[in-house]
Amino acid sequence: MLIDKSSSIYCLVDCDSFYAYCEVLRNPSLRWKSVCISREKDIVLAATYEAKKLGVKTGTASWDAKKILGSAGVFIPPDFARYASISDRLNELLSSFTNGIEVFSIDESFCDITWLAEQYEMTYEKFAYRLKRKIKKEIGIPVSIGVAKTKLLAKLFSDVNKPYGQFAGLEEDEVDEVLKKLDMEKVCFLGHARSFKLKGHGMSTAYDVKSVEQHKIKKLLWADGLKIRMELNGWDVMSFAHKVVPKSITRSRSFHPHFTSDKELLRSHLMSNFEKAYAQMLSHKLSTKYIRVKLRDIDFRSHSQEMNIDNYCNDKKELLRYIQILFDEGYKSSIKYRTTGVVFGSLKDTTMYHKDDLFTYHITQSNNKIYKAMSDLNTRFGKNLVGTAWGYSESKDKKELTSMDKTIAFEVG
Repeated sequence: MLIDKSSSIYCLVDCDSFYAYCEVLRNPSLRWKSVCISREKDIVLAATYEAKKLGVKTGTASWDAKKILGSAGVFIPPDFARYASISDRLNELLSSFTNGIEVFSIDESFCDITWLAEQYEMTYEKFAYRLKRKIKKEIGIPVSIGVAKTKLLAKLFSDVNKPYGQFAGLEEDEVDEVLKKLDMEKVCFLGHARSFKLKGHGMSTAYDVKSVEQHKIKKLLWADGLKIRMELNGWDVMSFAHKVVPKSITRSRSFHPHFTSDKELLRSHLMSNFEKAYAQMLSHKLSTKYIRVKLRDIDFRSHSQEMNIDNYCNDKKELLRYIQILFDEGYKSSIKYRTTGVVFGSLKDTTMYHKDDLFTYHITQSNNKIYKAMSDLNTRFGKNLVGTAWGYSESKDKKELTSMDKTIAFEVG
């Protein structure tokens, strides 16, 4: 059933185990195999659903994942430039039929699809199904899609029928049925700390947050809590694209109970921290003038190193060079470490980067074109120019969705 014209309809396109299926796309022989994206002696960043069924999760230590999977496991180091390029291609496809896009992360994007389904005489559930198939055929990546009146609900609904599923919740009873089964910690922007506070007041599910009195949620969580409640009730009040700029960005990880003095293991963990912090900085379109490498020993003593740089920077190659210098200065082979981390501070909003810079790891402004061309070649043909080429052969039976002189084709059936 279609809703009143005054309401917006959003979908969240969420790539399923994105990094892992980017590698399956590169090498189709990996299909149906237990693939894990991880550096040696690091954590699993992503895993195919075959690996997940056997007990591997995102964040599982690589050595534990290898024990779980045995000879069935396929471990591949991450290729972030490739993933960024595929993300960029996906967003280009989404932009081809709507201008209302908000990029939430490297593997998630919101689209304003108000009236698209009605315009092409199909339900929003069917529209999501067709879009899902379109993405799989043109980009090669499986996605799950949630459709709702607000972005927060669309994000929650994208998980309902994972993997490679879709769910449209536009009616009150459909929304409530999902929220009653959903732990409130799963609600974006609530998290563990806020959920713990709400549990002390008798709430446990997302439906409880939806139903609580406005004055109560505002007293407990201030304006943020009120906005979350409104989104759960179908009021479109939050923008996921314009977040508060953080004062600093920190990513760290403890080795407990496996304390270590292994320099290469420490470096591997530090690089993982760097990738996460750098991606967050880019998502906010920020640059930094302050860098700190956190090193803490088993007695919690700090051996951190820091530096202030002359000019604001978000050049990945340059930042990596600084991180390496600080790590080499702080590392001592005689010390067993419990924690590594990366901190970017003195952050500043930079407007010199365009939309597609958000997910492309540029080295310098002058060689952006070269770097992007290399990423595109890897995306199209795989490493060493070998792999599966991008392509889309049109079928005889198709329906074209046209909006504002832009066209997207869906298979019929």
